[in-house]
Amino acid sequence: MKLAKLNRRIVPAAWAFLLLLLLAGAAAAQPSEGADPEPFVLEPLLLPPPGTEAVYYIEEFFSQLVLEQDGFFLLAPPDSMEEMSLAAVVAHYTVLEPDPEDGRPRVLVRAVAFDPEYGDLLYWLGWQATYAFTENGAVWAGGDPVPAEYEDVVNPDWLADWSLLAPQDAPYGPVRAGDQWEGAAHLDIEELADMFSEVDVSASGRFLGPVGEPDGAENAVGVTETMRGRAAGLMELGEGLYAQVDFDVEGEQLYVLVPGSLPHGMTGLVTGVMEFVVGPESGAPAGVEGVVAMSMYYDLYVEQVDAGLFPWWALDESGGEQEFNGLIGDLAFREFALLTEGRPAAGVLGAWSDELTDGTYADFYEFVGEAGRRVFIEMRSSDLDAYLFLLDRDGNVLAADDDGAGGVDARIDYTLPYSGSYVVIANTFFPGESGLYTLELTWGEPPGVDFERAVELIELLASGRTVHPGELDELERLLEQLLEHIRSRR
Repeated sequence: MKLAKLNRRIVPAAWAFLLLLLLAGAAAAQPSEGADPEPFVLEPLLLPPPGTEAVYYIEEFFSQLVLEQDGFFLLAPPDSMEEMSLAAVVAHYTVLEPDPEDGRPRVLVRAVAFDPEYGDLLYWLGWQATYAFTENGAVWAGGDPVPAEYEDVVNPDWLADWSLLAPQDAPYGPVRAGDQWEGAAHLDIEELADMFSEVDVSASGRFLGPVGEPDGAENAVGVTETMRGRAAGLMELGEGLYAQVDFDVEGEQLYVLVPGSLPHGMTGLVTGVMEFVVGPESGAPAGVEGVVAMSMYYDLYVEQVDAGLFPWWALDESGGEQEFNGLIGDLAFREFALLTEGRPAAGVLGAWSDELTDGTYADFYEFVGEAGRRVFIEMRSSDLDAYLFLLDRDGNVLAADDDGAGGVDARIDYTLPYSGSYVVIANTFFPGESGLYTLELTWGEPPGVDFERAVELIELLASGRTVHPGELDELERLLEQLLEHIRSRR
């Protein structure tokens, strides 16, 4: 069995279109004149009774790009100030009983990573973790540590204190269709809070009321909010050197709620432009001047999907290996061709090839690699829909790909976890496919060690301050790279 592709339901950029649809649904669902519907109660924590479950597709995108750079700031390469990240998961939420010790509400999250670019589940990246809700939102309370790049998208913090308005102005309580509210916005940007001495950001919202039944969600209601404004202040760049900071920000979000159940979903967007100016206005020494302006874009998209789409097998103790081992069979009875860089392999899949248990033909190859080395494997064909597997020598699946090289060609990009032999399977997506193919292996550059980051994390660990599980994972990875680097120098 191959992994089915999970299509994204709605592109987050179509936020305005979705809002128009829900507004139309809300208008159609309004009660007739004279009716006095029961109010809907908006809670700061969107959690139904324990035992409630739901499956979500969750995607988070963030970008920070340099728009202008001059003077003093030309000393910094633009890419050192730029960042872009995209992460997505398919997540199963289960509302748990409150913590027996402190009574905090809890949610069990089971999540499997998803590649939104190619539409594939990354079944080898899965986690089960419990989150407790505090006054500061959802915090990790046990289970699998989640890597830093997936931490925010796995965390169910979007269920807590969700309004864009500050707590004193938030619309929590009974509301009816058409109710509106406004007030000061809640700028939840801890890293920037200390630098802003002037904050003028306001927010407003509207309760849409019933919005029909999106994807079968009965009695769904909509809540939409927007914010806009400016913040300014001084930021210390170094000892005695400050920059004047101006931040123009806009945001909007839409929640679709279902009475007595977990939300059907939400979509939120925050954009802004931040400008840093060093010069007389910031108290800089004579001759020290410069400006840099950066755009910021943050997009979170959550939608409830069919429960049958959640890949429970990927969270088995085997990490999904059992599913594929049953497909591939015992490697002891296979013959391997040698795969080396610079010598692409050419083959023909057909009735004479090995056959996997799903009826697809397969050829087996072997190569030797070093721990920490990045390997690229591509399978191309004009006759068939290529599919690739990468296994360790015990037959455990490390990676798989369908269309990663574009079209129907496959590509695996993987960093090897140990030094030794590996197995590559040239395969097809559909049973019975046959034809010519080429298979090529290339190596990435030998892994470097980010010594500065390693020292930074070691100092954090030694300080006794709180170290996040994702940071511990990063430190462990850096230390493994350092050990491999030491061995290579002997």
